Amino acid sequence: MTNLLNPSENHYISYDELHEDTSTPITIAPFSSYLCRITPTNEQEVDASAGKLAPGGKVLGAKDLLLYDSIQRFVQFLANPAVNRQFLKKNPLYHFLVKGLVSYQEFKEVLERLAGPLRDAMTTGVLAASLQRILYWIAREGDFKLYEEDGVRTILEQSSSQQANDKRREVPQDEIELLILAWLTHLSTVDKGLVPAPPTLPSSSSSNSVANIGLPLKNSGSSSNLAGLRTLSSSQISNSSPVGQLSEAILRANKIGPIVFICPELGQWSTVGGLGVMVDELTQDLAVMGCDVHVISPYYNRNRKGATGYLAQDGIRWVHNLHTWVGSERVEVGVHEGRVNGIHLLFLHHLDYFPHVYPSGSPDYNLKTIVLMAKASLEAICSIKTIPAIIITNDWFTALVPAYAKSGAFGSVFQGTSFLHLIHNLGEGYQGWIYPERPDLTYNEIHHLDNDLLFDPLWSSRILNPSRCALLASDTWATVSKSYRDDLLASSSQSPLLRKHSHPFATSNGIRKQMRLQRLSTIAKDHDEAKERLQAKYFGRRDVRIPVFSFVGRITSQKGVHLICETAEELIRYHKGQVQIIVGGPADPKDLYAADCASSIRYLKHKYPQNFWGEPDAFFTDGPLVNYGSDFGLMPSLFEPGGVVQHEFFVAGTPVIAFKTGGLKDTVFEWQSQSETGNGFTFEAHHRGDFMWAFNRAVACFHAQPTNYRRTTPLPPYYKLRENASNSVIDTTDVAYAWFSEFSRLRKRVCAPKSKIDSICVTLQNETQNNQPSTQQV
Repeated sequence: MTNLLNPSENHYISYDELHEDTSTPITIAPFSSYLCRITPTNEQEVDASAGKLAPGGKVLGAKDLLLYDSIQRFVQFLANPAVNRQFLKKNPLYHFLVKGLVSYQEFKEVLERLAGPLRDAMTTGVLAASLQRILYWIAREGDFKLYEEDGVRTILEQSSSQQANDKRREVPQDEIELLILAWLTHLSTVDKGLVPAPPTLPSSSSSNSVANIGLPLKNSGSSSNLAGLRTLSSSQISNSSPVGQLSEAILRANKIGPIVFICPELGQWSTVGGLGVMVDELTQDLAVMGCDVHVISPYYNRNRKGATGYLAQDGIRWVHNLHTWVGSERVEVGVHEGRVNGIHLLFLHHLDYFPHVYPSGSPDYNLKTIVLMAKASLEAICSIKTIPAIIITNDWFTALVPAYAKSGAFGSVFQGTSFLHLIHNLGEGYQGWIYPERPDLTYNEIHHLDNDLLFDPLWSSRILNPSRCALLASDTWATVSKSYRDDLLASSSQSPLLRKHSHPFATSNGIRKQMRLQRLSTIAKDHDEAKERLQAKYFGRRDVRIPVFSFVGRITSQKGVHLICETAEELIRYHKGQVQIIVGGPADPKDLYAADCASSIRYLKHKYPQNFWGEPDAFFTDGPLVNYGSDFGLMPSLFEPGGVVQHEFFVAGTPVIAFKTGGLKDTVFEWQSQSETGNGFTFEAHHRGDFMWAFNRAVACFHAQPTNYRRTTPLPPYYKLRENASNSVIDTTDVAYAWFSEFSRLRKRVCAPKSKIDSICVTLQNETQNNQPSTQQV
C-alpha cells in the first residue's frame, strides 16, 4: 500500500489509493499538517482569538491555540471514515474510534489532556513530534505502515520553524517519549476517576525533586517545567474508563514482544568462552528491564566440569520430546524447560549430536548438527506457542535458523519476526566452514536449502559456510564492539554481505559488576590478601614486591598465548626472577598450536617453578582469585571481537596488557604518567618485541614512586592505575539498555524500559501524595 506521505515530495494521496472499489479521486492535505505545528498565516488573527477557554477552564493563549488546532486537525484526520476503514481497521485505535468504545470527542480530550500537562515543559513542535511518533508505533501494531521511518524523521525536521527546532534541543526526544509513556502507564493503573487541579508552583530551587526523571530543565523559567511534571503526577484516570483503555492500548502497542536468543553455550551450564557469558548476563539484565526473554541452547551430555544431569539442580526439567527431520533421518530431541533469574530456558538434548560444546566430526556430521540445532530450536518455539518479535542467533552454530524460519516449512509463524545475527567472532576459523569430501557435493539432501545460501559461487574453493547463510537470511546483524564492526566491514571475507545491511549494531560487552564484586569479597578483603593467597598456591612463596602477570582463557591461536611462551624465559631472566607469570587455561591436544604452547608451558613450569605456572591439561577454575590477586592481566589476543576478560580484571582493579585489536581497542588504554590516565598498557604490533616492551613498561609502573606532588597525599602511579582500571568496568545494565534501544529500533517502538517507566511512575505517585492537590470533576 502506498505510504500516506513522502515528506520529500508534496504528495497528496487519492481516493483510489484508499479504496480498491472506486477510482474517484479526492485529495487529502499532507499528513504533516494534521499533526505538526501549524504556522499561522495571519498572526493577528491568532492573537485576536486568544482568551478562549480550554475544557479545563484555563485561558488559552496564541501558542495554546496552535497546539489545540494541530491536535484537532489530527483527530479530524483519524475520524475521517474513508481513512479509518482502510488504515485503522487493523490497529487498536480502530476499536476505540470506529467501533464506538471511545467517541471522537473522548479521544480528542485524551490528546488535549496529554498535551496540556506537558505544554509548559516543552515546545509545541516537540510535543507534536512526540505524539506523531507514538501514534506511528501504534499504527505498526497492524500490518500496514502510515509512512516509513525516514519519512517520520523528515517530518520531524520540517514540523516546526527553526526557532522551535532550536528549543527542541533543550529536551531530548527520547526522554520526552519516555515521559509520555510513563504518564500513560500512570493513567492505566490508577483507580480514581478524578483529575486534580495543578498544585501550587514551588520555587525554582525545588527543581531537584524531579532530577531522577531525567528531563533537563530549561535555563530560564524552570518552574514551568516543574509545573508540567507536577500536573502530570496529579492526573488520575480509571483504567476501566475509555481513557484508561486507550492508555493500555498504546502501551500494549509499544511493547517489543518475546525476544528469543539461540546460542551454542550458556552461562554456568556450558560456557567455554565469552559468548556464553555475554548471552547469560545480557539476558538477565534484559529480563530485569521487563523484557520477555527466552533462551534456547543445547543440553550437552556433560558440563565443563564433567558432570551429568547438571540441569536438575537449577529446577530445569524434561517436559517432552519433539521430532524433526535432518535429511532423511527422523530425529527425536528431548526438551528441558525451566525459569532461572526471570528467563525462560529451553535446553535441547540429543545424545549423539550434542555430546559436548562445539562437537566435531565428519562433514556430514558437522552439517547435521547445525541443521538439527536450527530446526529443533524453531520447533521448540512452536511447542511453547510463542511467536517471537525478535530472534537473535549467535555465531555459526545457530546460523541456519533464519533460513529455515523463512523457507516456508513453518508457514507464516515467523513472518512478522525480526532476525538478528549476533557475530561474536567472524575469523576464518570461526565461520563454521565445512569442507565437502568431494568438490561436487552440495549436501542438499541434508540441508534442503538453496545452495547459494551456503556456498559462495565466487570462491575458488567449494566451502559450505553457515555464516554466509545467516548474513543472507537475517534482517540485520550486530557485533560486540564498534571497532570490530569497523574491522569486519573493512577487511572480513564476508564484508560484501555485511555491507548489504544498513546500520549494523555494535556495543561493547560488559559484566554484572555488583555480582562480581560480591564474589570477590568472599575471596579476600583486598588485593594484597588475594595476591598473597595466589602466590602461596601457585608459587609456594609470598612476596608482594614481585608483580604477578596472569592470562586466563583458552589456549588457542586467537588468544596469542605463544607470545607469553616465547618471551617468558627472557623476561624472567631480565628481571632477575622478580616477576611471576600464570597461564590459566586448557589446551586441546588435537590443535597443533595449542599442543606446541602446552609443551612450552610444561617446560617453563618445570624450569622456573617459582616464576611460572601453567596446567594446560586441566580446566582452570581459579579465575576470580587470579583476577583479584594479579597485578596485571595479560591479553595478547591476535584478534578479540569484544572481550569479557578485561572487564573481569578491571572489576577487581587489575590493569591489563593488551594488543590493540577489536574490542580491546575500545576498552584498554595506555597509561599516561603525566596526566594519570589510562587503565593498562597496549602494544601495536603482534610480535614478541612489542609485547616485551609493554610488559617492561608495566613492571616499571609497578615499582615507580609517587611523583605528582600536587596531591595532598602522593599516590604511587600503580595504585592510581588500579583506580582507573576499577572505574573502567562496563556494566551489563548499560549494555542491556543499548541492546534494548536497538531492539526498539528494529521493531519501531519507543525505547521505554520497564525499570525507567516504573521509576518515573513512582515519582509521579509520590508527587501526587505529597502535594495533595484540590480536585475537580472531569
